[in-house]
Amino acid sequence: MDFTVEFFWLLEILRLRSAPVTPTATSLTGHCISITFEALGCSMMNLKSLPPIKGLILAGGLSTRMGVDKASLDYHGVPQYQYLNELLHPFVEEVYISCRSEQTFDVHIPRIEDQYQDIGPLAGVLSAFKNDSTCAWWVIACDLPYVDADALSFLLSQRDITKEATFYYDPETLFPEPLLTIFEPSIYPELLKAYQSGLTSLNRILLNCKGKRVKPADVRIIRSLNTKEEAQGFKKIR
Repeated sequence: MDFTVEFFWLLEILRLRSAPVTPTATSLTGHCISITFEALGCSMMNLKSLPPIKGLILAGGLSTRMGVDKASLDYHGVPQYQYLNELLHPFVEEVYISCRSEQTFDVHIPRIEDQYQDIGPLAGVLSAFKNDSTCAWWVIACDLPYVDADALSFLLSQRDITKEATFYYDPETLFPEPLLTIFEPSIYPELLKAYQSGLTSLNRILLNCKGKRVKPADVRIIRSLNTKEEAQGFKKIR
C-alpha cells in the first residue's frame, strides 16, 4: 500500500467530520504522510484503524457467450486479469483472484476459489468475505475492460465507510454496477442473509443496501463486454 491509499483514507475522515479543519503541521517521509489537525485531533493512527481494502478480481465466470475465458483476453497488452492486478495494487493492501478450482493463470496471484455453486458473482464475494471478514473487498470483474486508474481513484475518493458499499451506478438505468464495487465488512451479514433466503443477485442486494452511489465520469467504465464482437470493437477511453 502506498501514499495514494493513505491520502484517500485521510479524505474519508475529513468527509465524516463536520468541524472546520486547520492543518497545523505536515511532514512527508517516503510513502507516508503525517498530518495533525487541530479540529480533528486525528493522526495516521486513526487512518490505520479504518477497515483496510483488499482487491478481488472476479475471474470465475464460464464466459459462455464470449466463447473463451474473459480473464485471458488482451485489451491492454496483457491478459485482463493481469491488467486488473497491476491496476489495483497501488490502491489496496493485497489483490486476490476469485476463480474456479480448475482454473490456472500464468502470473501468480493469490487465489480465493469459489466455495458456493450456481449463484453467479455472489459466490466470489461471499468466498472473499469468508477468507477475511474484517476488511473491505474491492470487486472488479474481468469483463469491464474500460476500467482505468482514473476510475479507481475517483471511486476510492468517494468511499463512505459509514455505508455498506460504494459503487458506480448506471446514469441511464439508475441500477448499481456490483462488479465494480467496494464492499465494506458491514455488508457481509446482509450478503449471507440474502444467500440463505435465495436472493443471489448482487444488483438487487445493492439496491436494498445502505450504499454510496457514484456517477461515473464516463458510462463506458461500467460497460461489460460479453461477446467476441463486443471485444473486437473495444477502444480505450484514454
